[in-house]
Amino acid sequence: MLGSAETVSLKEIARQAALRAEREAISAMLARTNWNKRKAAARLQISYKALLYKIKDCGLTDRASARASPTPHGRPGRRQRSSPQQLLEGESDRFGVSC
Repeated sequence: MLGSAETVSLKEIARQAALRAEREAISAMLARTNWNKRKAAARLQISYKALLYKIKDCGLTDRASARASPTPHGRPGRRQRSSPQQLLEGESDRFGVSC
């Protein structure tokens, strides 16, 4: 039982419970749809954008994207562009010429 010196925010308790319930529902639906976010959003009857926000807020991550090895700039699957200077240096190395 709670002592008289303790204060408990019923609003905070409700917020935490709602967040846990949302996280469980979203996680389960994403698993059922193989992380197809459009299908999951439709089945949860929320917008795609709302689902993306909720995924971020709940800290959920797609197992496939979490396994993907990040590229040097931190985004999986994208190549980093070379600067003009890097391109010139690459050409000079290739042809044995110094710029």
